[in-house]
Amino acid sequence: MAIPFYAEVLSNIQVFRATVSVDESIDPSLFVVKDNQLWLEDDLVIDLTRHGIQLVASSLQVQPEEVDGIAITNGQVLYQIKINLRSGSNIPPLEDKPWWTAKTMVSLDWQQIKCRHCDQAFVVNGDNKSPDSTVSQRFKCKELPSEHWYELVECWICHETKPEEHQARMRPILAKPSTLLVGAFYFLVHASDLVPHSTELDQEVANQVKWDSGPMTKWISINCKSCGKVVGEGHYERQQDKELNMMALKLYKYCVTPQPTPSELPMFLNFVVGDLIDAAQVHATHRFIIQGRKTGRVYALLWLFNWDTETINNDGFVDDIDEPTGKVSCQRGMKVLYSDIKDNGSELVKKWNLDKTTDHLIYPDIYCKQLVKFLKSSTEPVPPTMRMMNHPAMPLTKNFSVGFLPRSLS
Repeated sequence: MAIPFYAEVLSNIQVFRATVSVDESIDPSLFVVKDNQLWLEDDLVIDLTRHGIQLVASSLQVQPEEVDGIAITNGQVLYQIKINLRSGSNIPPLEDKPWWTAKTMVSLDWQQIKCRHCDQAFVVNGDNKSPDSTVSQRFKCKELPSEHWYELVECWICHETKPEEHQARMRPILAKPSTLLVGAFYFLVHASDLVPHSTELDQEVANQVKWDSGPMTKWISINCKSCGKVVGEGHYERQQDKELNMMALKLYKYCVTPQPTPSELPMFLNFVVGDLIDAAQVHATHRFIIQGRKTGRVYALLWLFNWDTETINNDGFVDDIDEPTGKVSCQRGMKVLYSDIKDNGSELVKKWNLDKTTDHLIYPDIYCKQLVKFLKSSTEPVPPTMRMMNHPAMPLTKNFSVGFLPRSLS
């Protein structure tokens, strides 16, 4: 029978930390490291050679863990095991994969961008004509800068001798006909390039827009006309007759698929991770509010705890599994602390909203629910002693759950 275990490889401090569950009669001194493998007498717990990890056998430390002050539960004892990593351990630095860049779209020789849910075409390459020509044109593909480019440039020019000269030249990046502008998380296209009657304005969201305040143009959710699923945002202006005119639209990459279909299809979680990294690097923040675009509801509070954590487990601590199969799962990603929010009026939500270091990540509501569901499932393999964070030095994360988000390596 496989020994239940869960481990984290903490490359930043060069430590392998594992939690194992064994019978109370087991002598912990029987744990040994030999040939880069962790053994319990004659039973192999984990072979780390295949994971590119080299252990310092002499650094092995074994200590009992307690669950709610109790060391033994149902005749089982939890032990925490710490082993130092050798300096030569082959753990490459993380480099996240960029999804569907302008270069990728050119090499793909893309023909269409379709709804991922129903195959409705939104943009057709070569099906557009210039105003003074009857000949169809192929799209140009251009890369957009970071979502936060405007803030970064403002930070840079404030050190210039005459910052007003640069500020006068700073303009928003606008969509252009026959041009596919490729952002990290969306495609930006001109309204004239949209296949007629392929999308529709989300009227419920549009009715909530306050045109009397803020900018004269607004980004409003749009849905696929065929299946009704959310696919992006339209950039609208209100005309004198109060009719709305779309000038451009963003198509979320996780809602669409280029044709021909690329070999890899990124999912929503891939872009959430990208959003977290992008915002954390620019704003030096580790606190995020996950909020629904349509309802404004806060679905989760999320604390970015560790950028790079590798987890190894055999599902031995998953509650609805009687015996671990011995199949080892390995995943590299970011460790987060999260709270599934049921009451948007709670004091905790109010505190996070008032904190100026907190970033709001706004997504379609259905994807917010998907994210919370995934975070809960990522907590399941974690030992009971590690599933919740209650450190006195972190009052804003009291009773937060521990979760993980995978990162896509390039």
